[in-house]
Amino acid sequence: MRLHIPRNLQLARLVLICVVPFVLLTGGCFGDAIISVKGTVVDTHEKPIQRARAELYFNSETSPRKSHMSSDAGQYRLFDTYAPSFEKPKIILVVEKEGFRRYSEELDASKAYHENHKVILRPEDSADK
Repeated sequence: MRLHIPRNLQLARLVLICVVPFVLLTGGCFGDAIISVKGTVVDTHEKPIQRARAELYFNSETSPRKSHMSSDAGQYRLFDTYAPSFEKPKIILVVEKEGFRRYSEELDASKAYHENHKVILRPEDSADK
């Protein structure tokens, strides 16, 4: 006597045989990780700085992944995706504006969204170098 297995159970068995090992072997890593930084560029008197260039750098890259000029209100927003890995990536936010010192900060890569991120640019001639 032959046991009849319904077609939907055969499909479920096929999924278990093919998909489960794939998930286990890849560690369940599907898709890209994201980083989003949104905030305001201001001077030391809290006055918004317009047309400051905000850039995101990943690891030891020499060219920025993303770049954005701040608005008239000093607001900027950067968003990018990257392939997740076992090592935490080094993500650097750089903001530059003529007449001000270069700002550089390593962001927490375990945090996907950085909201209300304030960047304070100091004048090039400021004494607190």
